Amino acid sequence: MRRTIPLALVALALAGPSRAADNEWTGFYVGLHAGQEDGDGRANAVMGGLWAGDAAAPSLAQALSSGGNASGTSAGVQFGYDHQFNSGWVLGLELDYQRPGVDESTTTVVSGINIGSATQFADLSATTRTRVDAAYSLRPKLGFATGKVLW
Repeated sequence: MRRTIPLALVALALAGPSRAADNEWTGFYVGLHAGQEDGDGRANAVMGGLWAGDAAAPSLAQALSSGGNASGTSAGVQFGYDHQFNSGWVLGLELDYQRPGVDESTTTVVSGINIGSATQFADLSATTRTRVDAAYSLRPKLGFATGKVLW
């Protein structure tokens, strides 16, 4: 997310305002987009069941808790329809689909846990996975056309 906003601002600065050849903004459109996602996550383990009353449960839960960063590139498509009224106002609706490339996992292993006696030990592991399969949005659009520029 931190990288998406600066990239969008650079693209907006380079693109400038939208322009139409005949001052008519009514119609359908389609476009492609690409971006970068970056996020932080945290998984907190809770020890229940047989571990609920065990004195080692809080430190074990803390050891199995994990955090990490997930990032990836994305690509998508957007399409919509705009209608320009005689007053110059433009009203539209846009739908987009994005296929994020975020798929990260973190495995934490805690070894040699005493499970009841001095001779019984076990290893525990926890895997945390962050994955974003798809993102969609549907949004209205409102602008005002002055000459060849849509604000």
